[in-house]
Amino acid sequence: MIKGKVIPNNLVVFLVVFYTSMGISKYIQVLWFNNHNALFNYSLSYASMAIFGSLSFIISSFINHWSIQKLLRVFLPLYAIGMSLRVFYESPIIAILSGGISGIGASVCLLAIRSWIYYLSDENKEHKEKIISFRYTIMQISLTIATLISGQLIFFINTNNKYIYLLVISAIMLLFLIGMKNIPIRNSVETKKNKKTFKLPTNKSHSIFLYLSVLILGISTSLIEPLIPVLIKNVGYNAAVASIIYTMYGIFKVLSIFLFKFNIFSRNASKTFVTLELTSGIIIIILGFIGIDRILMVVFLMIIGIETAGFFVLKEIMEYDMLPKNELVLYLGIIQSAFLLGDALGSILGASIYTVYGENVLISILGMIIIISGATYHRMYVYMKKQRDFCSSDHGTQT
Repeated sequence: MIKGKVIPNNLVVFLVVFYTSMGISKYIQVLWFNNHNALFNYSLSYASMAIFGSLSFIISSFINHWSIQKLLRVFLPLYAIGMSLRVFYESPIIAILSGGISGIGASVCLLAIRSWIYYLSDENKEHKEKIISFRYTIMQISLTIATLISGQLIFFINTNNKYIYLLVISAIMLLFLIGMKNIPIRNSVETKKNKKTFKLPTNKSHSIFLYLSVLILGISTSLIEPLIPVLIKNVGYNAAVASIIYTMYGIFKVLSIFLFKFNIFSRNASKTFVTLELTSGIIIIILGFIGIDRILMVVFLMIIGIETAGFFVLKEIMEYDMLPKNELVLYLGIIQSAFLLGDALGSILGASIYTVYGENVLISILGMIIIISGATYHRMYVYMKKQRDFCSSDHGTQT
């Protein structure tokens, strides 16, 4: 574990509360809407959140000069408002409004959190890999705990309004974070205050190719993930055993995170990343051609669990090394927007392929996309890192 002086206590508390609140609200909302036969409105809210969240790169261009503290103080309340509107399941309009407000609030808060993490990484370069992977570790643990807590509270609370109470409480939890002290009052890098007009990073070709490569990454992560409970059940496991397997799958992902914290992997993040993606993709394609049964489903989940954990941990380390520091928020906004849009497209594409062609074809296609996305993103990383290093050395010779 990282020493407290490297990861400040206020960041630990912030991440735990933020992701626990997010997890409780997400879990309760789908159950609340399902209880009232309003899953269509839930899907509208989910899609709205993804679409508005994907616009964060536009917002980031206007607030590039804002401090991390200011970003959180403005957009945490906005996220809380969106979450509190989830109590209204009847109206499609309110569902869309709730998703839109939540999408904007959450996406900018996540930009601020990543900027905070990169700020600490700049201050402690010898621990940068551990610091960057720390956020994803806390996120997975907090979301897992949030799901467990939510399920237990629903079971033990005997009141008709328990879902409303939990949705409101999860929103209020975010408000407690607004007054947190010692949040950096400047961004992770010093930037000149530009006019408040929409703009892309200086290198437009980098922006476009980065957006497309991350879009493919987003598709790969969501192509099959939402369907995993259905796939487990379809290979012959009953509902009780299927829920246990799915829970173990989540725990396995959390444990896999710690594997990629070893220096042998984190110090060579780009090489580990492309090796992991290519190897996982090939194995998954083979499993799809063989045909998934009960035993191979467990093998498949293990491969996906390791691939997903390594994907997120290594990807963020790579981004720290390749993104230009003077336009960090702009690039993070582009990455987050592309990933959210890819996530939305992937879930739709995956459901369509599964409905028409079945799970084995879907699994094979997943393996192909993992290979393509991994190779594309690694190539983008090599190119952008060379350009950044060249610009840094060129700047150094002039000063």
